[in-house]
Amino acid sequence: MNFYILLNHFIWALEYVFLAIFFLTFFWSMFATVKRVTSADTFVVVDKKTNNEITLTTTHIQVPKPPHRMREGEPFGFAARELVRSKLVGSTIKYVVRERSENGRIFADVYLPGDVLLAQRLLSAGFAQLRTIKNRVGDTVSPTYQSLVSAQQQAKAQGVGIWSGEDNTTIDFDPEFVDVMGVINAYEDSPCKCVVEHVISASFMRILVRDPRKTNLHLVQIAVNLSGVRLADKRTHEELNQRSFALTNDLLLQREGVTITFNHIEEQKERVFGYLKRNTNDFQALLLERGYAVVADWSLPFIPNMSKSLRAAETQARKKQAGLWIGKEFVENDARHFKAVVREIASGGIIFVEPVDAETPTRMRINFANIRAPRIRTRTFKGEAMSWEAKEFMRKELIGKTVDVVVEWESQREEGPSMYHGYVLYKNRNPAVEMVRLGYAFVIRGKAHVARTACFDELHIAEQEAKREVRGVHMNEMDRPHYRYTDLTTKNANIQQQSHKDRLQKAGRIEAIVDRTYNSTRFRVMIPSLDCLITFGLVGGRFPGDPTSEHLNIIDKYLLQRDGVQITIDEMDARGCFYGNMWFNGNNVLVEMMEMSLAELVMAPSADTQHLFDRQNELKELKQGIWEHYEPTEEAVIPTEPVELSVTYISSESTFYAHYGELTGEQKDFLISIGTIDPISVEGVVIGEEVIIDHYRHGLCRATVEGVDVDDATVRLMDFGLEVTENVDLLFELPEEYSSQHVKPMAHNYSLAFVESKEDVDEAEIIETLKGQLEDRIVKCLLLSQSRAIVYSTSKENIEQTINANLVYNRMCSVVSFKKIKKEDTRTKSAYREFSELFA
Repeated sequence: MNFYILLNHFIWALEYVFLAIFFLTFFWSMFATVKRVTSADTFVVVDKKTNNEITLTTTHIQVPKPPHRMREGEPFGFAARELVRSKLVGSTIKYVVRERSENGRIFADVYLPGDVLLAQRLLSAGFAQLRTIKNRVGDTVSPTYQSLVSAQQQAKAQGVGIWSGEDNTTIDFDPEFVDVMGVINAYEDSPCKCVVEHVISASFMRILVRDPRKTNLHLVQIAVNLSGVRLADKRTHEELNQRSFALTNDLLLQREGVTITFNHIEEQKERVFGYLKRNTNDFQALLLERGYAVVADWSLPFIPNMSKSLRAAETQARKKQAGLWIGKEFVENDARHFKAVVREIASGGIIFVEPVDAETPTRMRINFANIRAPRIRTRTFKGEAMSWEAKEFMRKELIGKTVDVVVEWESQREEGPSMYHGYVLYKNRNPAVEMVRLGYAFVIRGKAHVARTACFDELHIAEQEAKREVRGVHMNEMDRPHYRYTDLTTKNANIQQQSHKDRLQKAGRIEAIVDRTYNSTRFRVMIPSLDCLITFGLVGGRFPGDPTSEHLNIIDKYLLQRDGVQITIDEMDARGCFYGNMWFNGNNVLVEMMEMSLAELVMAPSADTQHLFDRQNELKELKQGIWEHYEPTEEAVIPTEPVELSVTYISSESTFYAHYGELTGEQKDFLISIGTIDPISVEGVVIGEEVIIDHYRHGLCRATVEGVDVDDATVRLMDFGLEVTENVDLLFELPEEYSSQHVKPMAHNYSLAFVESKEDVDEAEIIETLKGQLEDRIVKCLLLSQSRAIVYSTSKENIEQTINANLVYNRMCSVVSFKKIKKEDTRTKSAYREFSELFA
């Protein structure tokens, strides 16, 4: 009985002992998160309780050492480490400390999820051996140790791991022997799996990747920079850099699911760039969202498809004022979107548009944001290389097209309308991006916190391509093409105008570009094939008075900078203006302008042109355009008998201005009344404008502006025909009641009939001869039309005794060919035959 009682007490005691061992083991167990694995049996963990970093070494086993930058490693060392890294890094483990060595190493039993010993898992895979010496933590014949022995025997039997033979894994650490370029090219911009081995900073780390060119498992270590981001300055944002460094270690160091896409190699600096992801998350975007970095503009061309997502992440941080953006207010662009028609290209970076939905035609100046195109040539600036090419590119792309305009911000000017900054889209394509890609413009970056255009990244990527291909403005300054042309519109271009006259006349129909419109019959025209810029007037037409902005807007819509314009040059006047015919898309521009009631025919009526005059009379009755204030008057009848003309000015070798007989008392009173006007200075002189000028001989008189050059203006005295050049300060406003629409000019332009100057005779000599015979004299003339006259040199009305005949007799002029008058009326042809027979 006593025996059974003692046995029962012994059993109870044994149960308490086992219970105590169980509770002691449970409370001795600790938990930690694995941060990195150095070898299969050694890893760095962060203790859950103390939050301290400690290094643990697994008990019972010894494992092959993995390769290192300073050592080659042992067979299967890397495979063993990879098994542990893939299972443990980032996960929580349970460990029981068994021993602490004198040098501070901690030996512990490490348990995988499910309470499986890590040592047993490594032995089963053949990546470890049991220690042959007596176990440090207890009896070598313990049940735990026996299970480890069984796992090792099983691995030996199966021939796995170190029991299988030679390890075919090789790793290159030395950058001098790593063919980085070959490895990157082998992946062909495709993402590849990698292991982040060492984090130097949040944007610079060492990774291990497989060399796909090798049949065996050949790994190479590459130092890589992250594309698309730039960290904060270490000197001013040390704390931010520490936080970004910790984040990188937590998320990337030896983690599974990390892939990299190699983008670029800087061969000079031997720097490799790549885009890093973990699973499907962009690590660069995360750095930007938290404000640890900014978008690195210069590296965006390596990752064009990711630029929008990176910008969006940076914008999110700016809105939240996170990290780098603390205290920096974010101002979002309030972009305006509207449709408009492109009316004029001022340069590669400036265009003028007219909104489609505007109630009244309104021009808006649009500056392409973050772009600087080369400055174009002006009369005071010689222009920059590629400026013509940039302007021509935009002209061909946009002029006359309906585009989507995006105005992102507005800037005020001290004088004049506001300037709008943004971009345009034509058929969902940004032409400014293509212009930059061709090397016709630079991209302006500005500071990181300053607002930029929404298409900045596209512009930047295009510029990088232009730089790589060395295009346009990125070429050597001496190699850049610089289109040069001769400006024949300036006052001092007389010699060049004469030299170009023959070339222009012989060229026949020439492709041209209307660069500016003065009115419906006068333009500034560029001729690319002959590299010259000229002032051009339509023969047989004129624009009476001054064009209004509405008139100019209609003319610009029709002609300005359009393709399909052709011209011919017939003659050039003393001011250097070339006259001829113009066609647009095959239609005569003068006729089209007349149909739009924007031009008046001044040619001599003939059988071929009579229908045009009939049509013009119909348009006059409609009172539209220039005929808005038209009042029918009796047509002037050309007298059949000789009349007296009072010559006031010799304008060229065959033309002169004159009064029709002596001035009437009413005309004289009108001229006197002009002298009583209180002069008001003119601001902004425009060609074709009617003004008052104070002439040294005639006093205050009416004049028409025919040319402007900086501070000087060339004007024609309407009532005397004289052409003079004066400073614009001496020009004054002409009251409406004194304009040519109310009182017609008193001086009329006449030409000597049937004669033209010879090429070998100095025109100045002819002009001097005519001045001596005609100027300031009353002469008898036979008028053949409103402007063509035969001037008698004596009182006898004999065609032999005429100024016309004297010029031919003195070999200063020759008789014109019959072709030039064959379309005239019968009376003119009869007079021509009588005149030409004198020199048969």
